[in-house]
Amino acid sequence: MNLFKKLDQRTELMTTMSEKLGLDLGEEMANFHLSPEHYRAAVLRCARCQSVGECLAWQKGNETAEAAPAFCENRALFAELHD
Repeated sequence: MNLFKKLDQRTELMTTMSEKLGLDLGEEMANFHLSPEHYRAAVLRCARCQSVGECLAWQKGNETAEAAPAFCENRALFAELHD
């Protein structure tokens, strides 16, 4: 998989995860709760994650959630934004 395709896929996974947690990352950036640098770092963390299958299964099985699953590389960021 080429780099740009992988980054697009992982951005989509990260966005879906955030939506299931009740977060809108675009809104978080617009309200200065998430900087472009932190967003980019989150995408790169997601791109390095080895739990894609688990993530897809978790997202399929959960309409909403209070917290990201333990395997999520962005769990701490999502928790911080949720507060």
